[in-house]
Amino acid sequence: MLLHSISGAASRAASIEEFLEDTFYQIVCSFKSQASFILLFDENVNLSERRRLTLSAHHGLPPQLLERMSSLSEQDALVGTLLRNNGPLLVRDIQENPELHESVRCSGFDSMLLTPIAVQGQILGIIGLARNESPTYSAEEIARLNVVADEIATFIHSDRQRQLAIALAERQRLVRDLHDSTTQKLYGLLTLTEAAQAGLEAGSPEQLAQILCRIGENARQALKEMRLFLYELQPVDLERDGLVSILNQRLTAVEGRADVKARLLTDESVSLPLDKEVALYFIAQEALNNVLKHAKAKSVTVRLKQTKSNVKLEIEDDGNGFIPRKEDSGGMGMRNMRERASQVGGKLKISSIPGKGTKICATVSKDRQSRIHLTGC
Repeated sequence: MLLHSISGAASRAASIEEFLEDTFYQIVCSFKSQASFILLFDENVNLSERRRLTLSAHHGLPPQLLERMSSLSEQDALVGTLLRNNGPLLVRDIQENPELHESVRCSGFDSMLLTPIAVQGQILGIIGLARNESPTYSAEEIARLNVVADEIATFIHSDRQRQLAIALAERQRLVRDLHDSTTQKLYGLLTLTEAAQAGLEAGSPEQLAQILCRIGENARQALKEMRLFLYELQPVDLERDGLVSILNQRLTAVEGRADVKARLLTDESVSLPLDKEVALYFIAQEALNNVLKHAKAKSVTVRLKQTKSNVKLEIEDDGNGFIPRKEDSGGMGMRNMRERASQVGGKLKISSIPGKGTKICATVSKDRQSRIHLTGC
């Protein structure tokens, strides 16, 4: 039953944090423990550096032990023993064990069971259980915790591989954009400059004026796209800053410096699960990128509205527009936006008229578990 619940949580969760939140209480109850915790190694530390374990999830830890276990070195007595054994560690009579830190001995627990979270021979972290009453953990419970640790390790490894693939794909997209957009425009500027030089030598002021006008237009567009490129290189922390703040930063840093009148209109206290904020952010980013690169818009308005059950994101510009039938199959990032909305149970609507601008509308449910398509805007 527990493994079935863990597998179900793994299929639903959008992040490691959400996965642990969905499964942790079930683990504690299943093992009839008073406390439990998961410590994970920082995946970004070089192998030559001394690694530390960070407390990623916990239940029932007293304050003094919580402070102690928030960050542990490989040299910690329990951690060091577990890593050397590379297997389960059962600690009996915690209060009488002089090798343990005082905060552990004074925690009120009688016994503790720890096992490594490992995949393909690599230890990702540790899962631990603690009891303040008899009996201590049995051999059957030790074996069960090993199985649970394997399930958790599989999810963490898969999630990290997925995040790595996303990061690599984004890097490749940025390189492609730099080559296809800014680099091409700089090459075009070089060609136009040479044409202007030829016009100057030929004594053709009318032709020269036209070329200089095109040089100015291309230079301004290249500057816009370079600012966009530099902005996209900066890390974004939606969990820390929130969707509204990140959108405002984007409009200020890019559109606000590109001669595009940008407005952000939001309802107060817009609240969404993190996975849906991420989806709306990437939809907004794709739509705004299109405005900057293709629409030749003078203004763009981003609206974020909420009802009792839904949150609606709108991006509306006064640019060139297009015929949705021709572009909807995948051009200009439309397919990416639809997939982002679909992944969180939302729906995307695109309205555009040539010469009269474009409106992108994404609607998602505020319910974290929702996977049902919503009505359009």
